[in-house]
Amino acid sequence: MVLIETINNDFSTLDVIEWLKFYKVDYHIITPADIVSICLNQYDKTVEITIGEKSFSLNDISGYWYRRGLYEVNMKKSSPYYDVNDEMVISSYFHSTNEKNVILDYFHYLLNQKKTINSFLNPNVNKLAVLHKANEFGLKHPSHLLTNSKSDLETFFRKCKGKVITKVVSPSGGFDTKKHIISSYTELIDKKFLNNLNPTFPSSYFQECIDKYFEIRAFYLNEKFYSMAIFSQESKKTSVDFRKYDRDTPNRCIPYNLPTEIEKKLKLLFDSLNLNSGSADLILSKDSDYYFLEINPVGQFGMVSFPCNYYLEREIALYFKNSNYYE
Repeated sequence: MVLIETINNDFSTLDVIEWLKFYKVDYHIITPADIVSICLNQYDKTVEITIGEKSFSLNDISGYWYRRGLYEVNMKKSSPYYDVNDEMVISSYFHSTNEKNVILDYFHYLLNQKKTINSFLNPNVNKLAVLHKANEFGLKHPSHLLTNSKSDLETFFRKCKGKVITKVVSPSGGFDTKKHIISSYTELIDKKFLNNLNPTFPSSYFQECIDKYFEIRAFYLNEKFYSMAIFSQESKKTSVDFRKYDRDTPNRCIPYNLPTEIEKKLKLLFDSLNLNSGSADLILSKDSDYYFLEINPVGQFGMVSFPCNYYLEREIALYFKNSNYYE
């Protein structure tokens, strides 16, 4: 059985499940709404898991795919009521939560002994640390600046000849309010932006804007890269951030083969991050240089699969299938 941790109505998960059904691979899904209970019996050397009304042994699980979502062990669906003035109740609640988190971590430690794709224990990576590691493996990346100083930014702006972008470094793609959804995109900054800045501001990330020929999204699975070239420069709307989709004239996206040398360096980077799957973003500059941008461990892969006919959903199902489909 393949255990899948995901969120409700995730299209990529549903597509993979269709292939699992086709290959007659048993599976079970955990979502954040589920109540998970774990019984570890060291005397009998057994681990029993109950998810909702279904119970099974750890030995029944042959594969584990962490897709998305945050989970709690043995937690009720509704938040517990407690008296905010009762320090003992508050301390007890947080102690109980910490205990449950340890159990949850151990549960995923056990799952990681199976045939896995990603992990609940490693759903995100620090973008700044990844850039540091990428440099160690010889992957070229744009010059960048992390600062809260207008003076520092002005100096960086001049060195980059006025071509600078800003973007978030956290995994969040934005946030919701009661009335609006606020999305975070990569944005160009100009002199007007600089002039309106205060002498200091919250620490922010800035990067040299590379004149690019096209962007590359490379999905990594089972030591193989499935890459796609995105000709985002052909539209003013998507030239800085292709996620600002041009619905009228969609970007041209085609299969692409990265140079073997670049793939080897990317693999070293994925290995150093303990990731066996994820998406890497790169740029091919007009000077024919490859620039590494970032890694997303659990990003969407359908956007690469469908335009390029890679059938990545099938590849994921085959990864968990006992016998080799091609034999």
